[in-house]
Order: sequence, then structure tokens, then C-alpha cells
Amino acid sequence: MLTDSLARCLTRWDDPAVLPTKLQVRACFAGRDATGGDATARDVWRRVSVRGAVHDQCHRRRARRQARERRKRIPCGTSAPVGSAGAGVAGRGSPCGTAPGQQQGDLGLGSRRYGRLVLAVISGLPGAGKSTVAAAVAARAGAVHFSVDDFEEALLRSGVEAGWTTGVAAYEVVRLAAEQSLALGHMVVVDAVNDSEPARDTWRRAALESGSPLRFVVLSPPDPKEHRRRLETRSRGLLHVSEPTWERVEARAAAYAPWVDEPVLVDARQELEAVVAQVTRSLQRTSR
Repeated sequence: MLTDSLARCLTRWDDPAVLPTKLQVRACFAGRDATGGDATARDVWRRVSVRGAVHDQCHRRRARRQARERRKRIPCGTSAPVGSAGAGVAGRGSPCGTAPGQQQGDLGLGSRRYGRLVLAVISGLPGAGKSTVAAAVAARAGAVHFSVDDFEEALLRSGVEAGWTTGVAAYEVVRLAAEQSLALGHMVVVDAVNDSEPARDTWRRAALESGSPLRFVVLSPPDPKEHRRRLETRSRGLLHVSEPTWERVEARAAAYAPWVDEPVLVDARQELEAVVAQVTRSLQRTSR
């Protein structure tokens, strides 16, 4: 017969409000007597595994439903040029980038129901419009948007000393957040400069760990005069992450490492709507 500890575990298991963990079941198994048999252990373990899978599925569905409700409250964006002051405000606005009459998140990219969840990484030089495009693509696809600069700002605000190591730490924190979001059933859109292979390896590891397809998108900057104007006039609302000088951007452009992968190249001189549509189409093909 079962020991008292295992019997209590089975009694709690019959209560739908209680979901014992595998560690709790192991503790119950540790106290059973020999007559309980391995068959009983396997049966209880099977019940825990099945119930846990159902619980996880319900949690993901509830999270997606709450995300859809939140997106309905996001104001629609604009079709102003990428990187301009009106293009969803590069200072962390909430553009939707949807066409007239189109609902936010209606492309199905953010749900497993429509295919594999994609990890999209919007790359390019500072001032190319990465954050604006990434926010618009995420809103249209019903995805989660992470900006490396936002995470670096949080690290610096908490007292971490500015430097190369802090920048690397921001990449790693975003990588972990992306992996967890993908595991919970959300598509992820990241924006970062990604001017070196070690930086790009961050997202390759995230895609490998999560089992999600990876798509790099590179925004080509406008002509130097317009690029410099955007860089020197933008206001992103970041108090601790300093804006790079034009000379520094030129140096990064000269040292920008060639791509090993085959990224999607997008001309950022187009209107925001055209850029978002092009990026979204490439992500839809990747998710199939």
C-alpha cells in the first residue's frame, strides 16, 4: 500500500487548485514503502507531467490574450519617414505602423498558431531608425520589442559604470529576456547596432537556445547629410546613454564587420510604412 506521504500527495493532486511540482512528487516518492511499486511512481509522474503541460499551455494562452488586450490600447503610429521626429518618436513612443483599417497584431507572427516564432534583430548604425522600425514591426506583428540601449540605460541608471563591459552586459540581458519571451510563446524584435561578429553571436545563441529561426535586418542609412541631421536632432529620452558624435558614427561605419549571415537589407530612406511592410514580409517568410 502507499505510504501516508504519497497518499497525501495524491489527495492534493485531486484538487484542481493545487499543482504539485516534480520536486514535491519526488519527496512523496522518497517516503513510500516497497509495496507501492515503480508502476505507481510512473503513473503519478505521468499525471504530473500531463497536468503540467496543460497548465503551461493555459498560461501561454492567457499571456497572449492579455497581450492582445494591451495592444488594443496602443495608439496608432504614423507614416512619417523613418527616424524623423514624427515617426513614432524615436524617444520610445508606441507607433503601430499598420495600414489604414488594419488592426494591430493581426499578422499572426507573434503566435505559434501561425508558424514558428521568429527572433528578429534590427541592425544598423546609430541614427538609421532601428528603434522606430523595431517598435512599429513589433506592434504590427504582436511581438515583444527589446532595445539594447534601453537596457544599457537601466544599468547605468542603477549605478553601473559606463564602458564596454556595460554595453556587453546590456546585450546579454536582452538575450536572456528574448529567450524567456520566446519560451513563453512570444515573437521578439530586438534593435541593436550589431557591428561585430561577437555582438551577432549573442542573437545566434538566443535562437539556438530557444529553437527559433533568426532573421537579421540591416537598415542602410540615408545620405550622410540627412543621416547627420537625424543623429544630431533626435531625442530618445535617455539620460545616461550618451548620443554618439558624427565622427564616432563615421568611425563605426568604417569598422562595421561584414555579415556572415545573409541579412535582409532595407533602405531606411523610405517612408516608415514601406520599411515596416518590407521587414514584416521577410519575417512572415521566415516563420513558415
